[in-house]
Amino acid sequence: MRKMDVPKIEYMPSFIEGLKNGYRLDNEDPLTAAGIQKIENDPELFFNNFVERKTTLPADYKDADGNPIQRSEFWCVEENEFIGRLNLRHALNEKLLNSAGNLGFEVVPKYQQQGHASFMLNFGLDFFRHNTEVDKVLIITSDSNFQSIGFIEKHQGILEDKIQRPDNTWHRRYWITL
Repeated sequence: MRKMDVPKIEYMPSFIEGLKNGYRLDNEDPLTAAGIQKIENDPELFFNNFVERKTTLPADYKDADGNPIQRSEFWCVEENEFIGRLNLRHALNEKLLNSAGNLGFEVVPKYQQQGHASFMLNFGLDFFRHNTEVDKVLIITSDSNFQSIGFIEKHQGILEDKIQRPDNTWHRRYWITL
């Protein structure tokens, strides 16, 4: 049965398999074979570093008063098989307004187009409704990611604008009202 769960070491074998098959962590370039091998050689070290990186807030995750912006990380799994991940930021600051938004997710390529992204998005929206005071959620995607654009618009995402980042790439900012 498919579920959303906190990251767990028991999901690492299928997480690594996803990396080998094109899964891109944080929408970055796919890892090299050497990078994946390093993770495979010591999955516990990678996992512990990953969890620490996701729970230790970077300096730019602070609100206008200097308070840390809370975030939550969930993995979508089915029978211990890693399907994708969901990252929720419980508030926005200027940087997050223009770079990451409230919600980000990725799905392992072999699991795309099977409803998993919708499952993850709905979980995230419900999480915001029941655990935060957020009344609308910002999702940002590349202006050239037509699959993501269609997905967000299908789920009632309202385009606010297009922004140009310092690297000269264009991104769309969508809001979904809760």
